[in-house]
Amino acid sequence: MGYEMRVGILGGTFDPVHYGHLKIASLGIRMLSLNEVLFIPAKDPWMKKNQKISPLVDRIKMLAFALKGFSCFKLQHEPESEQGGSYSINLVSHILNQNKYKNTDLFLFVGDDHLEGLPKWKDIETLLSSATLVCFSRKISKNKPLGVYRSSGDIIGIPGTTFLEVSTPPVHISGHEIRKRTRENGTVSLLSASRVTEYARGEKLYKQ
Repeated sequence: MGYEMRVGILGGTFDPVHYGHLKIASLGIRMLSLNEVLFIPAKDPWMKKNQKISPLVDRIKMLAFALKGFSCFKLQHEPESEQGGSYSINLVSHILNQNKYKNTDLFLFVGDDHLEGLPKWKDIETLLSSATLVCFSRKISKNKPLGVYRSSGDIIGIPGTTFLEVSTPPVHISGHEIRKRTRENGTVSLLSASRVTEYARGEKLYKQ
């Protein structure tokens, strides 16, 4: 029996969510024929243990502002029982256990900056058997035209697996730059939704 839905997973700190995230999600919908993309803010990202991150409640509110009006983009939460760091394998299992997604083909989005560290991810083999890894790449596919390519897991240190590589135009937007401009009262209107930046400034999220 075939899958009923094709769903992308876009996790991250979203501190704050910006137009780059929305562009990646839109490309996923179009190029992978997805029904929807789930935006999932990490409660306690294990890869950013030593970085200051805005409270989860604020990051969720900013996501809700940014996703309003996009019917294919959904805000999803990590499991309530999540303890000791946010891990993709726990998240994927949580999604597949929900009635709506029990018969869903999942596509886990990552950036090429995460490829080198993938072998260190928790239960990576189980994760790759539960969801298709999709790398939105600006590096390893820089000589390829815009498109979707199947690549060998050998090049990321996980032999015997494959992943999808989506060759995309560069996205010159980062949360770091938005936080910096916000602290300095700079212009961020071309980087993130106005409701998001208004909220961040109103709550003084990025003031030192």
